[in-house]
Amino acid sequence: MNTLQAGERIHQVEAVVFDKDGTLIDFHHLWSGKARATVAALLERYPGHPELGDALFRSLGYDPAGRTTAADSPLAVSPMETLETVIAVVLYQAGIAWHPAQDAARETFGEFARALPRRDQLKPIGDLPGLFETLKTAGIRIAVATSDDRAATLETLRLLGLTSRVDALVCGDDPLAAKPDPEGLHHLAEQLGVPTAAMLMVGDSVCDLQTGRNAGVACCVGVTSGTANAKRLAADADVVLDTVHDLRLLP
Repeated sequence: MNTLQAGERIHQVEAVVFDKDGTLIDFHHLWSGKARATVAALLERYPGHPELGDALFRSLGYDPAGRTTAADSPLAVSPMETLETVIAVVLYQAGIAWHPAQDAARETFGEFARALPRRDQLKPIGDLPGLFETLKTAGIRIAVATSDDRAATLETLRLLGLTSRVDALVCGDDPLAAKPDPEGLHHLAEQLGVPTAAMLMVGDSVCDLQTGRNAGVACCVGVTSGTANAKRLAADADVVLDTVHDLRLLP
């Protein structure tokens, strides 16, 4: 095993599991555009419901004025299927029949939120290829556990030059229980051939940290590069760092 230092915590680990949005890439840069495009399309579809915009943004947890997403809101932590349900419920509450509401949510969300990311939508947090290569060279396995769909995650890794550096993935549309259920991390541990107790979980949300805690990982590392601040993360994190680049590999 290798020795990683996270803040003042030092652990012997065999694998590091990273969340994606907010941990490896700028969450707001990607999801601000996706949220606004989705809501704009729904307002165009239902022009007789001008109140829908505020209701949709509020239910998703997105602030269009500040272009930010609230910590641990549906948009910040939920799989795509759950977000579609949130949108359908808002449409239904606005007077749209349930099945048409579901269809509208699925079609509109599919066109914008589920769309594969473009390079200009991705703002990596620092030199991720360099960080991953350092960990890999030391023999540490790397995994990603995200609520985003697998197709979008694979495209993100490709665009960031990380595909060959990631050993395993768990995504929001995989047939596994969503975070904070530990099933995804147990699945990654099995794929990587390491015990969960030899894994580090790194994420920008309380949900990420609770997932690691529920799985029994060696250390839950919160990062403030996403939607939550240090105070919000502190109760569930073993340590809170600014970014993933504050992890240190020790001799």
